[in-house]
Amino acid sequence: MKKYIALLITLMLTLSAFSQEVSPDTQADTPTTSKEIQTGETSPTTSTDTQTADTQEESNKAVAKLYTATSTHYYVKTDISEDFANKIATFMEALFSLANKTFRFDTESLTETLNVRIFTSQDDYDTYIKRLTGTTRDSFIYLHYSTPSKRELVAYQKEDTEEFYRQLMHQGTIQFLRAFISNPPLWLQEGMAVFFEASEYSPQDGTINYKENLMWLESLKNIVEGNSTYSLIPLSELLDMEMDEASQKLETYYPEAWGFVSFLTYEWNKDYNRALWDTFKVLSPDATYQENQTILKKRVFAWLKSEQMETDFKSYIKNKKSFRNLLEDGISLYKEGKLKEAQETFVKASKLNPDHFAPYYYLGLAAYAQSDYSLAEYYYSTALEKGADKAITSYALGVNAYASQDYDKAKEYLNTAKELSPEDYGTKADTILTKITEKEQTGM
Repeated sequence: MKKYIALLITLMLTLSAFSQEVSPDTQADTPTTSKEIQTGETSPTTSTDTQTADTQEESNKAVAKLYTATSTHYYVKTDISEDFANKIATFMEALFSLANKTFRFDTESLTETLNVRIFTSQDDYDTYIKRLTGTTRDSFIYLHYSTPSKRELVAYQKEDTEEFYRQLMHQGTIQFLRAFISNPPLWLQEGMAVFFEASEYSPQDGTINYKENLMWLESLKNIVEGNSTYSLIPLSELLDMEMDEASQKLETYYPEAWGFVSFLTYEWNKDYNRALWDTFKVLSPDATYQENQTILKKRVFAWLKSEQMETDFKSYIKNKKSFRNLLEDGISLYKEGKLKEAQETFVKASKLNPDHFAPYYYLGLAAYAQSDYSLAEYYYSTALEKGADKAITSYALGVNAYASQDYDKAKEYLNTAKELSPEDYGTKADTILTKITEKEQTGM
């Protein structure tokens, strides 16, 4: 719950604004950007009280040396190091590749590289952002200008590496989408950003592997099932919603925007899958937000029955299993003696959260119950590597080794369990250790 609240606060500060670009006769090319929920859209500032990105570039050079890296689609600037600039360029290219496997945009249409700027400190980040937008924030930001060469994703180095890349993934997806579609619908922009942000980066081979993000599933399930103080936004409203209204319903909007993208992607009904792919195709690169909304209504969603889509969406969310749902289902099946079904369910859970120990521990229990002791040992050991309680897992490994008649291993594990938790496993371990001694004395 704490992680959910923290993430919601972050999103409250990063929800990206949609408005028409500054008209050609405006003095400064002002960015549309994230908005503070309390104050609404960041107002365009005149040339007398703000700096453009080019002017700020000169100011920044006076403060610290900038290291740069150029890749196929990105130009990275940072005051950290040249090596860091190159690593970020590699990461962004990996994100570009991952995103375009879904969007399938014509990359030849890009006329400018995508700019990324990363500061060492949050103070320098805040100074830079405040000069451009008049506000500061804890989260990363994508600044969208009418002039493509000035558009920029701005971030700062975080101690929490996982959070750093999560935010970079989120804002990087928005930057990618808006490089091809300047004014996409809000539900698509934010829904796709959340859709991709849990993906996993492998620095060794420079690739990002998609991982389904189920952070919002429990919250959305509660809303759909009426177990929340918040109400579901009707899809007809979600599809038309603009920033001002969405910012007043963030607790519902973010889960639902993600859920709708997930629904269009994974629902078995191919009509919904096609609606998402058609959305990517028909959106106009240079149309206004309102014009793109009209295009989608006429060319995509007019072909779907709104009431049926609403029903199917709710059903999809209700039936979609989270990691916790799968774990609970697997435990129930295990207790009922349905071991094969339990194993299948735990395997699904392990795929959703491969770093959590619980599925592996229960897979060990299921394997042990079927007398597959070598497999049980593998799963127990894996659970231990992933952070399972050492006392209980050592005891399980000891019981398993005893059953497989590997008495040396059994004694080692059981004694470890006793030492770590004598109150819980002292008597139990001693009982088995006594049996081992008797068997060894009788030569059995």
